[in-house]
Amino acid sequence: GAPMESVKALLQRAVAAKGLARVTLLENMVRALRKNPDRAESDRTICKMVPTIWNFQYDELARVRKIVVFLMERAALCNPSGFMPQALNVATQGINDIDPALCERSIVSISQLLPRALQAASTTTDQKLSREIWERFELAKERALNHIDHEATNVRNAVIAFMGKLVRILTPSQRQSVHFNAANVPTDHSWIKIADLDAEGTSTLKKLLALVQSGALPPANLMVAVDTLAVVARECPSHVALICPVIIILELKNPQLSVNDIHKLRIHLRNAIHVIL
Repeated sequence: GAPMESVKALLQRAVAAKGLARVTLLENMVRALRKNPDRAESDRTICKMVPTIWNFQYDELARVRKIVVFLMERAALCNPSGFMPQALNVATQGINDIDPALCERSIVSISQLLPRALQAASTTTDQKLSREIWERFELAKERALNHIDHEATNVRNAVIAFMGKLVRILTPSQRQSVHFNAANVPTDHSWIKIADLDAEGTSTLKKLLALVQSGALPPANLMVAVDTLAVVARECPSHVALICPVIIILELKNPQLSVNDIHKLRIHLRNAIHVIL
């Protein structure tokens, strides 16, 4: 339709532009895509634009590279077999970028792609594509988890949320989930084994629980971790017994908290108990 014609025109102008002019054109283009009530039409348009968008992945401005991560994520969610490897690739590059906003957005992107990456890798009949998707996801995951000590609060928050998503998707015993998860992986898959995914989910959860008990997390990250653990406990009943004893005594494990921080933590804990129940 007409809105998508304006999107294509903005993209062509962005190709010819440079610097901040290119950023403005691409941001206006993303706004138009998001405003379109027909998401399927927007996604089809993004998929057609991939060859052009791909050329912006090494742009000198991090704001442009961040838009590339977002658009490739949308293309991969729409057509995993066509674009998942490229989307994972571009997000993996972004995770190691020195710009914290791009790094954060790339970790969020990996988190968003996880269920579809697992679905594509475990259900496609193309073994080469299956391995390529999963190997690229494994690399992205490793890079993301290495940023738990990043100097930027928002990057650390993105890693904590990603750890929670990993646990939720890799745990097969779940309440009804809207996402593809380990329980949906074919039991006869030649190399993706449900037991291995489950073990990795539990191991990731234990790392997150050790982190919140270490006293090393700044207050802002601790609050996000409590909220993340509450969602994990709600969606994965098998993990409630691991999570509840830890979050109940968090005040004792984090002596660095101020009175104000403890007040905030108690609010998050109260909300967490409501979420779990």
